[in-house]
Parts: sequence; structure tokens; C-alpha cells
Amino acid sequence: MNILEQLTKLNQSSLCQFSPRPVVNCHEESVQEIIEISIGIEKFRYSHQVALRSICQRNGFIDDEKIFKFYSNSSVDIVILKKGGYGLKLPLLVIECQSSFHDNDDAIARDLLKKDILTESGIPLVSVRALDTRYYHFYQDVNSAGVVYNSITRDELPEVKNYLLKAMEIYE
Repeated sequence: MNILEQLTKLNQSSLCQFSPRPVVNCHEESVQEIIEISIGIEKFRYSHQVALRSICQRNGFIDDEKIFKFYSNSSVDIVILKKGGYGLKLPLLVIECQSSFHDNDDAIARDLLKKDILTESGIPLVSVRALDTRYYHFYQDVNSAGVVYNSITRDELPEVKNYLLKAMEIYE
């Protein structure tokens, strides 16, 4: 059976039914809006659900199968790139949106591995956790104060901007 026949059979199979799904969830969309309001859209480009292997180059063989699978199959929530110009667009910052799904031991281990890979690649990471429907905590380390943003009053917008720009300077 040639490839065309295989694809036709696959398309006719009742097991293979596909439909569109959202690329961005509500939390990620809210976080991106806060980032766009704080640092703007004039100088930066934002990409969602980017494969970890697309932004972190592997410089050798990964001999641990679990780490290799994680590296190959993981993505990051939001990548901030410099806008304009031609050539390579290196990531300036990764934003990870945290929720209660990240509180169990397995998720914590995965988040730490992702952070280690990003750190080794020289890409700073800022995590954002919604504390409720209006407060968002931006932080680089769980134990650090970071910045808490109130989406109703927007009083902390300058602090969020400074926090994100400072995080990106670590990379530059």
C-alpha cells in the first residue's frame, strides 16, 4: 500500500476524527494582555505554545530517555521575541502561566526541569499565577516577592513593566 492509499484509509477511519481546539486558554490570554499593556506591542512579538526544542538548542546527545522525551514533547506558554529586523529571532523571555495543576509533585518536577533547560539555554523565565480573578503574581522564583498586579486598578503596571524588562536584561 503506497502512502496515498494509507492516508486515504486513515482519513476514512472512524478512529481519526479531528477538530480545532483553542491554542490559548483564558489564563494565558489574560496574562498576554497584561504583558502587552505593560511592555507594549511596538517592540515585542508574542508566540504561544512554542515547543521547548524550538527555543532551546540541544548541543549534544541527551542520554537520559525521560529528559529527552520531556525536551522533545514540552512547550512553553508564551515566548517574547524582539520585533522587527531580519534574521534570527532569539527568545528574550519565557512566560509560564501557573495554576493549581502545577501544585502536585509531578508537575513541580516537570516545571523545575523546564526551568533548568531554559536556564542552561540562557533564556530567563517568569512565572505568572492568578491569585484570583483580578490579582496576578509575576515571579522568577516561588520564594521571591516578584510583583502582584491588580487587573482592576492597574496600579502596579509600571512595576510589572520594570520587572519584565529587568528579566529580559538578564538575557541581553
